[in-house]
Amino acid sequence: MRDDLKENMKWSLQKLMPFILSLIFILFNYIPSIFSFPNIFRPAVGLICVFYWVLHRSDLFNIFMVFFLGFISDIMSSAPMGADIIAFLTVYVLVNNMFSFFNNKPFIAIWCGFSFIFISAEFIKWLVVSVYYSQFVPMNSLFFTILFTIACYPIIGFINDGARKYLMNDEG
Repeated sequence: MRDDLKENMKWSLQKLMPFILSLIFILFNYIPSIFSFPNIFRPAVGLICVFYWVLHRSDLFNIFMVFFLGFISDIMSSAPMGADIIAFLTVYVLVNNMFSFFNNKPFIAIWCGFSFIFISAEFIKWLVVSVYYSQFVPMNSLFFTILFTIACYPIIGFINDGARKYLMNDEG
């Protein structure tokens, strides 16, 4: 009986690993640092995680998890409520619809695909924020956020890939 409980807990933890790791990344991203970096040097790690896990383990990463991660990101950020949710759901829908394009592609093709999907999601988020404030928000910080996030994708992707390979039973 004890072995069954242990096995069930291990299976449940493995099943929730994409969500837990993404949540940890989002929360870690908003921890204040001793350096006074502006928000443009804060990559959108939540969107990177959504892209990665929907692409590699969509069986364990559903739309409800994506919505909840977007909700948490909205709470933690200073963006209007719903902006991150829309961006996260945009990435989720685009990756699900373009899954056949990304299947068995080299890393550079996936990275370029992430770049285009991320730019689309950030543009939609920018539109939502602009509508909320009833004026176009300056795009200079958006430009640096996009560049910094695209540059950070290999690092976050590598960490997620390590978790997928070593912490999860990859039977999906």
